[in-house]
Amino acid sequence: MTSILLVEGRSDVDFFAALVRSVGLTGIEIKPPRNFGLRDTVTVFPKLIGDLAKQMENGQVTKLGIVADADRTSGGGVQARWDTLTAALAAFGYNTPAALPELPNMGTVLGNRDGLPPVGLWLMPNHQGDGNLEDFILLSVIGDCTQTDLLDYAQDVTARLPHTLFVYLIPYSRGITTQKPWFIHGWHGSKGQVWV
Repeated sequence: MTSILLVEGRSDVDFFAALVRSVGLTGIEIKPPRNFGLRDTVTVFPKLIGDLAKQMENGQVTKLGIVADADRTSGGGVQARWDTLTAALAAFGYNTPAALPELPNMGTVLGNRDGLPPVGLWLMPNHQGDGNLEDFILLSVIGDCTQTDLLDYAQDVTARLPHTLFVYLIPYSRGITTQKPWFIHGWHGSKGQVWV
């Protein structure tokens, strides 16, 4: 019997592994699509939901949580991501509301009319608006006086760069370009260390 948290990629695995450790949870396998032989992208989630639902039917998987970015890559923001993922879940008997929950930061637990275990669904950054893991992390720092000076510095430095790299990122996530130097590359801690 297995509890799986399906996430998009390596950064998500690292973040959620640190998070579950910090709160003392055990027995959760945090898996991106590459663990199933697929490319790490949210576009393969509907297929993975189908595969995992079949594993829940035969008892191989007992709990499933899904965390996906609600950015504008691969199909258009939070409503489009909600529609895609809930349609895949509905195909396996999950009761899926057409609309996103009205309250941000609440997540959704979907029951199943055929007796499969409930599935938890969370869309980054706040289960309400467009964004991703990096935006979630940045939102958690806002108001933390021990971090805002460093974050302000990272934002200032990235804003003053003479050349804009990764232009494709800019329209949907300033968080990635600001967060990476602050969070991973040494301003905040050891390179590659995730702080939770």
